[in-house]
Amino acid sequence: PQGSSDLEELIEKRALQYSSQQPIYRFSHLIVPDQLQDDLLSAIDSISVEKIIFDAWGLRDIQPNPRTTLNFYGPPGTGKTLAAHAIASYLEKPILLASYADIESKFHGDGPKNLKAIFYAAERDQALLFIDEADSLLSKRLTRVNTGSEQAINSMRSQLLICLEQFKGIVVFATNLIENYDNAFETRVRHIYFS
Repeated sequence: PQGSSDLEELIEKRALQYSSQQPIYRFSHLIVPDQLQDDLLSAIDSISVEKIIFDAWGLRDIQPNPRTTLNFYGPPGTGKTLAAHAIASYLEKPILLASYADIESKFHGDGPKNLKAIFYAAERDQALLFIDEADSLLSKRLTRVNTGSEQAINSMRSQLLICLEQFKGIVVFATNLIENYDNAFETRVRHIYFS
């Protein structure tokens, strides 16, 4: 339908405002406890064998859009952002940095479109998508929606679930406030704690 191609074109144009960059940190820059390093290397290993599991073993028939979604959580200043750069560097991928401020909009309905555009840009650039301050996006959905702004917040959170399902790539969320996350995201992410 004409409407869907117009929306795709709009998302493609909107995605032009988001660009990836080369990671500024390498894995050798990351100084963390042994257990955390093991968790990060395990996550990287699962990413690097994707072609074997999904193509050679045929799992792509069951899961056509394989993705890796990691959630780095812990106090500020513990290396979450540095680790995202380090993983991108290790995998020889660019990194696309985003935060809630890059997604939100004062215009009703623009937040979900910005979200789609960020995921589109990450897939276009074959970049690791790093979303900081993720608790703003992943927090519990509102149950009693009374205003347009509350509806927009729920719409953006629903759009994020859709983007995660359709995205072919790696997403890393980072938060200091994991306790605010909606349960719907719990099964979609691999949590890694930064002490």
